[in-house]
Amino acid sequence: MVRDMTNSAILAVGSAMVMVVLSSIAGFGFAKLRFPGSQALLFYCIGTITVPVIAVIIPEYVNFSKVGLLNTYYGTILVYVAFNLGLCVFFFTSYFRSLPDSLIESALVDGASYAKTYFRIMLPMAVPAVITVGVLMFILVWNDLLVALLFMPGLDTRTIGVALATLTSQHSDNLGAVTAGALVSAVPTVLVYSFFQRYLVTGVTMGAVK
Repeated sequence: MVRDMTNSAILAVGSAMVMVVLSSIAGFGFAKLRFPGSQALLFYCIGTITVPVIAVIIPEYVNFSKVGLLNTYYGTILVYVAFNLGLCVFFFTSYFRSLPDSLIESALVDGASYAKTYFRIMLPMAVPAVITVGVLMFILVWNDLLVALLFMPGLDTRTIGVALATLTSQHSDNLGAVTAGALVSAVPTVLVYSFFQRYLVTGVTMGAVK
């Protein structure tokens, strides 16, 4: 279980970090840096949310197998990010739109670039949104079974969810052991949620209205 939980932690933390970086930059661009076609591109990103994972996961599996990305952490993290990027971009876009444009205008007047404005002003103000997206992504990846089962099937790379799902059928019919394992595997998500609960509430409520 230690090895399986370590694999789950690597995937969950890695996916959360990559997702926060990509979606926060994209959300800032869509919210504050209007450019030709920005709305159409934003609608396209949001539209990816409506595509069921089950409809595209088999073609993705075939493509990843051809390029040797199966049973790799970075390959599986890429899958998680691709499937959930649209939702996180939409969340960050809504959050950044709730912040006043005068902050950016003041920074530009003082000679700051857009990149410096993002890292020095906007990103520190978006800490609740960053924590919200990071925690939700962590919990989603930690509890996932389908993607992990297909893209990390090896005994050395399987996650705790895959291990528990296959324990009864392959190794044992001891339901007590399975239940105990499920309880232990739920501890990290409960701790993460409990620790960041107040940031989650702030991030969701501030991103809901402008």
